[in-house]
Amino acid sequence: MGTHGTGKIDEATIIALVTNKTISHLGDGTEAENMRNMRGDATTQSLITVDIEHSEIHAGDHFYFTDTQTINAASSDAVDYLLVVPNTSKWPHLTFDADGTQITAFYLFEDCTQASSDSGWIQETVFNNNRNSSNTPGMQIWSKAGSSDPSSDYGTLIWEYSSGLSTQQAKVPVIAREGRERILRQGIRYIFRVLSGSAGNLCNIIFRWYEHTNNT
Repeated sequence: MGTHGTGKIDEATIIALVTNKTISHLGDGTEAENMRNMRGDATTQSLITVDIEHSEIHAGDHFYFTDTQTINAASSDAVDYLLVVPNTSKWPHLTFDADGTQITAFYLFEDCTQASSDSGWIQETVFNNNRNSSNTPGMQIWSKAGSSDPSSDYGTLIWEYSSGLSTQQAKVPVIAREGRERILRQGIRYIFRVLSGSAGNLCNIIFRWYEHTNNT
């Protein structure tokens, strides 16, 4: 079996087991393709693999959006991002980073009744992580600067984070990282709100997600 007396399967045996075998394509679960030119690690004698998110980048189904805003200390100067999820079983798997240079609060609302056709929303450009791919995302992102206080049409608050410091002597930034995937509900709209507690607060937002067809 190619163990060479070590109790471990060597690289050549691993390659023989997987080369030219038909498997489901991880991008959307509907295609079939052959695995070729597989590689093994000489030290551990294990198969070299990539994680699912990395695979989605290769498949052209991973996307990102970034934005930078300077926000003042008023509830009427918040910046909102509307995430419109299509009503299909190809669900967005979302992670995000957000930061502010001073006192900042972040909120994520689910099942809002705000629509992109409502006044003030501007559609944003989203990019594919695989710059060789022409695939476009199903989920759309819209933004609105200078939003007023959220009302009941913003839906249910499902996540929030607030921190930072701003005095005459010092300014302490706030960073919120959500590295665990949040699978968004199909056919539902979300609002991500950035609210500043300080004047002239430079804030950044990064949304990252891939879209994968549910197979259950």
